[in-house]
Amino acid sequence: MANYTDKNAGDPWLAADGNALADDIGSPSTGHQHDGSEGHGTILPDVIGDGVGITIDGRILLDKGADISSVGAQLIPLGGGNFFDVTGTTTITSIATLQAGTVLWFQFDGALLLTHNATSLILEGGVNRTTEAKDIHGFVSLGSGNWSEISRLLQTPSAAHTLASHSDTDLGTDVQADQTAIEAETDENTYIPPDLAHYGDWATKGLVNITAAGAADGGINYNLASLTDTGTGDRTIVHDEDFSDGDAQGSVGSQNRGTVNEAFFYFNTRAVGSVQHLTEVVDGTATDLAAFVATWGDH
Repeated sequence: MANYTDKNAGDPWLAADGNALADDIGSPSTGHQHDGSEGHGTILPDVIGDGVGITIDGRILLDKGADISSVGAQLIPLGGGNFFDVTGTTTITSIATLQAGTVLWFQFDGALLLTHNATSLILEGGVNRTTEAKDIHGFVSLGSGNWSEISRLLQTPSAAHTLASHSDTDLGTDVQADQTAIEAETDENTYIPPDLAHYGDWATKGLVNITAAGAADGGINYNLASLTDTGTGDRTIVHDEDFSDGDAQGSVGSQNRGTVNEAFFYFNTRAVGSVQHLTEVVDGTATDLAAFVATWGDH
């Protein structure tokens, strides 16, 4: 149980219910008075403590103030308390002046607009916000009628950090890079989404596993629209996504020789949407051989 000293009477007193402070310790303006149930009935000064700090072994029981109808643009906390229900829907541009360091929480019963002001009503992210029912915003007084938001508990948490409520600069790592930036490797604070990663110069633009019979194997195939066997050792690969021009694609392959000791493969005709792949043995004879082909370049 906490032990406090009554600075007027000079003797220790205890909260009647064992909590940190008695339930009615005081008036917010004329001094702090407990109810006399401990036999004192004295008035405590507005400031408790030695100016350095005060140790409290128990709970600080803060009060809930009267509901605020927000009939005007200024939130005016009436009476005591640190927590208030705001029942109105009028746009709020300020909070009434209270001592610097005062902390208040407002629970909004519906939708109203909180208007950011860089001096007098500083909101998270520096942007206005429309509340919804049961949202709770916390503010600390900076003195002279100026307040800064210190917390918010929202009924729709995902609404706390959306691109719509912040600029690209605020949420740099949450801004998606586009194809142009990825291909140019632009130095910017963005992220590459999985569906656009293939636009990077480092990324393979196509994969096809070709059987000796000239068909696409059921294994790893990527960006493959079709594979046509147009003759002995001659296959045409058609891509799902075209390249910017025929010369913007390059291909490399590994050839499964089987029983052939020496064989060669090369790429003949390159178009924006296709590439011709040829295989032959060492003497130049076109031969159907299994191969794995990877393609890269600029889409």
